[in-house]
Amino acid sequence: MLREAFPKETARLSRKGDIDQLLAGERPRDELIIDLSFVNTFAAYQLEYRDYDFETALKKDGPHQCEHATLPSTTKASHLRMQIAQALSKLASQRPVFCSEADFQHSLAWRLREEIRPERIRLEYSLEPKANKRLDIWMQVGGQQVAFELKYKTRLFTYRDPERGAMDLQLRNQSAQDQARYDFLADIKRLEDFVALHSNAIGYALLLTNDRQYWRMPRHKDTCDAAFRIHNGRRIEAGPKLDWRAGTKRGTKSGRTASITLGHSYTIKWETYAWVPDRRGVEFKYLLVEVRS
Repeated sequence: MLREAFPKETARLSRKGDIDQLLAGERPRDELIIDLSFVNTFAAYQLEYRDYDFETALKKDGPHQCEHATLPSTTKASHLRMQIAQALSKLASQRPVFCSEADFQHSLAWRLREEIRPERIRLEYSLEPKANKRLDIWMQVGGQQVAFELKYKTRLFTYRDPERGAMDLQLRNQSAQDQARYDFLADIKRLEDFVALHSNAIGYALLLTNDRQYWRMPRHKDTCDAAFRIHNGRRIEAGPKLDWRAGTKRGTKSGRTASITLGHSYTIKWETYAWVPDRRGVEFKYLLVEVRS
């Protein structure tokens, strides 16, 4: 169907071997395979939707509307994720390093506004009028609510920011990685609760860091925060309670004593955000976890 509907575009993409591998079933089912830039700026065609009629969608809704009005919900979510990744890529080229989490929050919100063009976007969006529960970023995109929870964790680094002239940007060594891992999984849980309360909503937990302790496999498996580890490739299963190891110090657990039970399973996959020149080079990576109902 795809070849007949878009002969020119598929001919171009076939040179990369994507179409042939897709139709032959040689690509993983959960991998986004083809960049359908001719449908819209970024859209995804997954193997499980190989019979979806893009041609009819284009005729009915036009090339700039069909992804919101007609695509299956899972495809819309994948499309949105790719738009967010594109926004992060463009942001990295302009702002590889941020002063603080608030700086990251405001910069990302502006980039999302430019890239996705939401109907509405808000910072520190209140979930409940009288409760102190807020989302870092909230958007409305094609009638869908999109919620973000952000974390920006740094290790010691001095950066010469071109925008600041001769002034250096000093990132402090925040440490407390065990507490930050707990907080990130707690963010995922909060987003699960938010998505469950709204019929058309999706959430994204996003962690940006230059601290490799977050994405690297731990050398010791019996750490106090073993249940909260978010190293690359880890599969966090739904259901079991995630809790601190017995004997964890009271100060470490301060304000974080409740166990975390996730309603969905997640595979942790870190992506490169920016490589910042230094004596040896400093890599910033991000972890983006999508939360659906």
